[in-house]
Amino acid sequence: MMQKLLGRYYLQVTFIVCTALIIVVGGCNSPIPFKKPSQTQSQAQVQTIATRTFADWCVNQTNLSSAARHTIEVMLRNVATTDCVKANNILSSRAEFSIHGDGITDISPLSSLTNLTKLSLSANKISDISSLSSLTNLTILQLDRNRISDITPLKFLTNLTELSIWYNQVSNIYPLKNLTNLSVLDLSLNPLKDIKILENLRNLNTLGLVDNQVSNINHLKYLTSLTHLSLGTNQISDISPLKYLNQLTELGISRNQISDISPLKHLSKLTELFLNNNKVSDITPLQFLTNLNTLWLNRNRVSDISTLKLLANLNTLYLINNQIYDISPLRYLTNLKQVDLTNNKIFDLRMLDSINLTSLYLTNNQIEDVSSLKFMKTLKVLSLADNKISDISPLKSLTKLTELYLSENQISDVSPLKSLIKLTRLDLANNRISDISMLKPLTNLLELYLEGNPLTNRNCPLVPDFRCRYE
Repeated sequence: MMQKLLGRYYLQVTFIVCTALIIVVGGCNSPIPFKKPSQTQSQAQVQTIATRTFADWCVNQTNLSSAARHTIEVMLRNVATTDCVKANNILSSRAEFSIHGDGITDISPLSSLTNLTKLSLSANKISDISSLSSLTNLTILQLDRNRISDITPLKFLTNLTELSIWYNQVSNIYPLKNLTNLSVLDLSLNPLKDIKILENLRNLNTLGLVDNQVSNINHLKYLTSLTHLSLGTNQISDISPLKYLNQLTELGISRNQISDISPLKHLSKLTELFLNNNKVSDITPLQFLTNLNTLWLNRNRVSDISTLKLLANLNTLYLINNQIYDISPLRYLTNLKQVDLTNNKIFDLRMLDSINLTSLYLTNNQIEDVSSLKFMKTLKVLSLADNKISDISPLKSLTKLTELYLSENQISDVSPLKSLIKLTRLDLANNRISDISMLKPLTNLLELYLEGNPLTNRNCPLVPDFRCRYE
């Protein structure tokens, strides 16, 4: 019996010494072969083999799962060596590491990289993140676009300041409760409903919750350090808790069920506001947001935009799909550069001629007369598609235009366009045009759309002629 015990002891000691020699000097002359464990023994033996270094994982990778081996291969490729010891030296000295889009599933070999402060594992196929619990020096962690549902291991990473886990399968964020150093957190594109624990994360300045299943945002009122908040595509109707977040500079609440935006009047520091796809009709609370430079109100129920005349800093304004007919308040917004009024009820453009716009979209309105546009000589992009326009002669003065959309009108004479030599794209589809020969001077045109016109011939005036699109 004593001899058997001594024999077992000798085997264990020899195995440990051999393993150490393999790592340190790359070889061992022991007559005892290193056999691959059976499937039932593999997990226990791998735990014995694996110590604290990447070299341990690397030299013993034949005993690991194919998923773990793939991760090791990716890591070796990342440091441009197949030498396990050399790779270990490089990796152990790194503060930042990234594996992006390599399809890894097993991140166990990463558990040895305890000096990391930044780790990016975006766009892989990871579901188990238990190995991350040892990386307690991490301050930035990116896990977006994976298959993660359980984030329990993250509770140990209390030094995290930035965490990205968007586009996963996370429904429970309780493990984040004590990560109070977080300043940036993105939880977008997950099946989240309950966000109560976020009230603990009082140092957050940026929070992303886009495309979840959130309806109650009451707990966000405690996050008074927030400057950027994204809540688009949820089930929110009551935004009253937002009135406490008076440090916000950017707010996204598109694609919800919001009709009352009065709480927003308290957010005087807002510079960007996204309110698309809601049920908003009254925008008078916006009059207090005098720092706004970007406003998106597409697909709402807005008819009266008189309030907007007070927003003198507006640079970008989107009002697609509303019920607007009077745009005269816009004449006061002398800083406007981009305006989109597609799908409204506009017919009078006279009040726009004092604005130095670079982009103007008026698709699908009730416009017949474009004479006032002749003064808008700063325009580079203009869309008047789907209106009732026949005379386009006023457009000849808009010599800075690079894109012009005039499809679905009643145009027959396109000669006024020959002076617009900077045009690269011109859409004339579905009009009453028979002759396009006068467009020959437009040598910069890359795309000329002509389908649905009664052309006398299809002799393209452009070279090469494939730039003309007839179908």
